[in-house]
Amino acid sequence: MAGNHKWNDLTMLSKVSVAASFLVIGAIAGPVFGLGYGALVTSTSRNAAVTNARVDALAAVCSRMARSYQQTAADTTDLTVYTARELRNTLAARFAVMPSATEADRGVADACADKLQAQS
Repeated sequence: MAGNHKWNDLTMLSKVSVAASFLVIGAIAGPVFGLGYGALVTSTSRNAAVTNARVDALAAVCSRMARSYQQTAADTTDLTVYTARELRNTLAARFAVMPSATEADRGVADACADKLQAQS
């Protein structure tokens, strides 16, 4: 019986070794394949996507408000010419200030100025 006990220990040890090997392989392969196929998203890329979506949405509102202001004020300045860049930036900075903020978000103001130029 003593010989049989050693055989069972050896079999149990090989089962544990195989299970541990699969665990290690899975721990390495899971994130590699998950990140490679886009099934897993890192918090950095998620935060960047959320920030970009926020800036884009706020820039759209800013450009609409700036266009509305320009039409109401009967300002016929062509915003596409190079000399109007300062005017675009000024309009964008003015309307990029969100209700709870005291100054314009630079990313929103830049995106708003780009939208103003594209809409001209």
